[in-house]
Amino acid sequence: MKSIYMLCADGLVIDRRTNHISLFNIIEEVNSVGFPLLINKLFAICLIHREVNDEDATEGYFEFKLDKNVILKTNTAINFQSKQKTRVVLEVSGLIIPVAGILKVSLVKDGEAIACSEIAINKIDKASTVSKTIN
Repeated sequence: MKSIYMLCADGLVIDRRTNHISLFNIIEEVNSVGFPLLINKLFAICLIHREVNDEDATEGYFEFKLDKNVILKTNTAINFQSKQKTRVVLEVSGLIIPVAGILKVSLVKDGEAIACSEIAINKIDKASTVSKTIN
């Protein structure tokens, strides 16, 4: 198995008619004035290409590591349904980030990461504010 991409986002929609995916607010970094930080909603999506000798259906897991500490691990099915490519999607609600660091989201099979996405979790000095009048 080979990963084509892995992304994390605030929102994800799959069109039932076309099977196209729309991602909203791709997450590359998160800034916070305080910790612990609650990430209310996070989607992880990975597109995988099947090699000739790979199984049609297997198991894996998503792993969330903050620096070297595992903060979330959850099993997932990987099912190609007789096709060459498949998407694996995870929705997480209420992810608590205890401190600043690098959040590494990985899809793992047989102990090896197939794909990963890294998100910088930064501590900032003060909250950013923007004020507008909209008519």
